[in-house]
Amino acid sequence: MCKVNKNVVFLILMTSSFFLLVACGKDEETAEELIRYHNDHWTEIIEKRNEALDVSLSKFIQLEDSDGKKAVKKHVENVILADFEEFLDYEVAIDIDNDSVKELHELLVEADEAAYNTLKDKGEAYYNGEINENEFIEAAEDTEKLYDEFYNYREKLMKKNKLAIDHVMNDDGAYEEIMMDESKAKNVDSIKWGTQ
Repeated sequence: MCKVNKNVVFLILMTSSFFLLVACGKDEETAEELIRYHNDHWTEIIEKRNEALDVSLSKFIQLEDSDGKKAVKKHVENVILADFEEFLDYEVAIDIDNDSVKELHELLVEADEAAYNTLKDKGEAYYNGEINENEFIEAAEDTEKLYDEFYNYREKLMKKNKLAIDHVMNDDGAYEEIMMDESKAKNVDSIKWGTQ
């Protein structure tokens, strides 16, 4: 019969426990990169996407009411898609070092590219009378699922790295959404951010 040294067993158990704790704990590099991504890039991405779409969409509604579908189709092709393409070029060019945060960003780029393609393909088909409004809405809902993947993965990274999005008042008296260590956050509520 083989005798097992108690010290060897103890050493093996301690080593395994250490690796288990390290695997489950906070990754400082990922936490720092995720904070940087949210606070430096995310807010600018949202701002640029809104600039590309909001101004164009208000014009879109006016055109549909006054000039009809052909004018809207032309506006989509010449203005909305061009602005959205410019936004996508900006978004794709963002440089991220951490693999987890890079994967998160790639999910966002994939969702935005799907939104662009949906608008380009299904929007044109809708205005040509090739698909109905329900089919257009269905395509948009498929794109929404890609955005949900982004938000779910971000939530998972935040939870794993003990981060929260806090409301911090800036110098102008407006609140900004700032990602930080959850122990420092003071104004966190139950809103799922980014789905506004």
